[in-house]
Amino acid sequence: CESLTTLNLVVMANPGSNINPTQLELCNDSGFEYFDLTSREIQMSGSTPINTIEFRYYKELADALANSNASNRIFSPNNFLNTTINFQKIYVRLNSRTNIDSETGLACYKILELDLYVRPFPENKLSKEPYIICIDQLNSITYPVEIKTLLNSTDYTFQWFTNHDALIGNEITGETNTSFTTSTVGQYSVVVTNISNAANCSSIFNFSTENSIIPNSLTITPNELIAFGTDNTVIAIVTPSSNDYLYSINGSSFQDSNVFTNIPGGDYTLTVINKFGCGEVSAQFTVVDFLNYFTPNGDGYN
Repeated sequence: CESLTTLNLVVMANPGSNINPTQLELCNDSGFEYFDLTSREIQMSGSTPINTIEFRYYKELADALANSNASNRIFSPNNFLNTTINFQKIYVRLNSRTNIDSETGLACYKILELDLYVRPFPENKLSKEPYIICIDQLNSITYPVEIKTLLNSTDYTFQWFTNHDALIGNEITGETNTSFTTSTVGQYSVVVTNISNAANCSSIFNFSTENSIIPNSLTITPNELIAFGTDNTVIAIVTPSSNDYLYSINGSSFQDSNVFTNIPGGDYTLTVINKFGCGEVSAQFTVVDFLNYFTPNGDGYN
């Protein structure tokens, strides 16, 4: 004896895209930042209606596979602070709200990987302020100053501004290179943007420029000193005068003071330099030194 019946077999599709979502990238020098993981849900849903998917976020693949409610599940995915510095991989389980496996009773699902990156802001490599413009005694510009970011144009873009804080409207037209040259005293800023990754982290660097005068002429008083056991003092007088000069005898070491004392007898070269590299000037002088006593017959009695 026999009878016939029918059995319907239905293979239901797993929900969501077959491609991992675009990584999320934010900026923070600490390597940690708050992410909205849900911002990729439309992309992850693919052609599946998003209202038919339950998204669950996990820090470990094993928990995502187990559909676990353990501590490694992320319960606030719209405000998630990464727990590993700079980079972290998140596992997203997409559970279908409509397609249920009749044998296991589990929803059809798919697991996608969402990569998180925390990128640093561009590093400020500008030298210590202020930047110096060299001028002569007639206030004519001798050497303009070049401000260098020391960053490459492949990974970064640049926009230079007058005044601090890179305010809109203060852009310097055409100044988009890695460095900027100016002959004008004032305040400036530059916006540097890292374009080597999707975070496009930007920094604003402020700086200023000042004038510094070149030493033109040097007079040594006295330029020939005949001394008898004195402290042997000479004074360097530079024109035009400035507090930006440093002074040295024979270039051994430089000092802020233009007065030198206790100089032994001999011929010397006194050099004056601008501490910011705006030129130098030199002059010679002589110290002829004698003791204020002597022993005529060499018997040790003075």
